[in-house]
Amino acid sequence: MFEKVLVPLDGSGVSLGVLPYVSYLAKSLDIPVVLTLIVSPDDMETSREVTMTDRSGLPVARTAVDALDEAKSWLHRFASQLSQQGILTETVVSTGDEPAEEILR
Repeated sequence: MFEKVLVPLDGSGVSLGVLPYVSYLAKSLDIPVVLTLIVSPDDMETSREVTMTDRSGLPVARTAVDALDEAKSWLHRFASQLSQQGILTETVVSTGDEPAEEILR
């Protein structure tokens, strides 16, 4: 019936209130959970200092790397909690101006 539970989070404590329900649903249906967080480009553009390059060799501002690393770390904490309950969990961090469109993608 269901293949997985997609849980878009916004980085707030309020959004985490859904996790006990997600845990219950995933365990009851024996399906994996995908936690996702969309980082706004505005959150990554506070500094234009280029200090790194991405996989394709394009320059990346240090703040962009910091914002994405922070988002990944934040999601990983909650993925670990679900994993400790025996729930297969994946995390996805992406960037975009339109979170709903990015989540659907």
